[in-house]
This record gives sequence, structure tokens and C-alpha cells, in this order.
Amino acid sequence: FFFNFFSLYRNLTIMHRLFGVLTLLFSLSLTLTNGSLVNVAVDRNIDITTHLTKITSQVTVQNKGTNDVREYSVQFGDPDHDDGLSYLLVTSGSSKNALKLLRTDRSGEFATYVFQLPSSLSGDKTIKLDIEAVFTHLITPFPEVISQSEAQLVVYEDRLYFPTPYETLRQTTKVTL
Repeated sequence: FFFNFFSLYRNLTIMHRLFGVLTLLFSLSLTLTNGSLVNVAVDRNIDITTHLTKITSQVTVQNKGTNDVREYSVQFGDPDHDDGLSYLLVTSGSSKNALKLLRTDRSGEFATYVFQLPSSLSGDKTIKLDIEAVFTHLITPFPEVISQSEAQLVVYEDRLYFPTPYETLRQTTKVTL
């Protein structure tokens, strides 16, 4: 039995280079798709004082590119939030009119909700968006079974950071218990 290490090394090197090229192409496609918008500031409040989870986010979005942008994508970062979403409203900070939901894409790991901005966002301009979402079934009793005289504790799991396909420069998260 003869094993050619040189041939194996050469094949691994070619596969490594091919993987590098594919990774670069994937990164470029993400940059071209989402590269011009930047979340300059995100202030997020997670309210779990009731059986419903309410997340409100104030997002300042800036177009760093030269082309006008008409859409903004919202994500919640995991399937539990996508399945429990019962209410979603995105408004522009200045008009308070609801932005139109253009499409929902569930082809990836989690859902992406694409909204139409009230007007084209040209290069170096900013817009303030208010995102309000209400979820069910995100708070789990712990322990599941208690006696009537015991206090019921709950567990809530979420991301600390604002899930978004865009670069975020500054963010704060406040949890109201």
C-alpha cells in the first residue's frame, strides 16, 4: 500500500484556496447587500413585567453609501422570537406613520422582515426608526410545577445585543423586570 502525501497536500491546498474564494465572495455579497446602512445608535428596552414580552428599539440609521436606500430589514435573531411574534410595528421617528412591510423572508436561520422607508435615504443622511415588537411564549416558568403557596419564578432568554444585518456603532439594552 503506497500513499502519496504530496498528492493529498496538493488537493487540500486547492480545496483550502477554493474555500477562501467562496468565503470572500459570500462576504462581498453581504457587503453589497447591507454595506451602505449603518445603525449609528440603538436604544433597546425589553419589558418582561407581564406574560407578554415587549421589545421597543429606537434605531438611528445612516446611509454610508452613495446610492439611495428604500428598505430596512428587521431581525430578532432566533426561531423562538420568530415563532412567538404577535405584533410588529416600525415607524419613522418624525412621522409616526407605520412603515409598510414589503416582505418576510424565512429562508435563512431566522426570519427577516423588510420594511419600506417613508422616503429614499440618500448618502450620509440619517433616519430614526422606532421598532415595537410583542412576543408570546418567551417567558418560561421555573420550576414548571409549584405549590400554590410558593412564588413562581420565570426564565427569560434573549440576546444582549440588537440582532441586525447591519453594522452597529453604539447600543444600549435596558431590561424592565
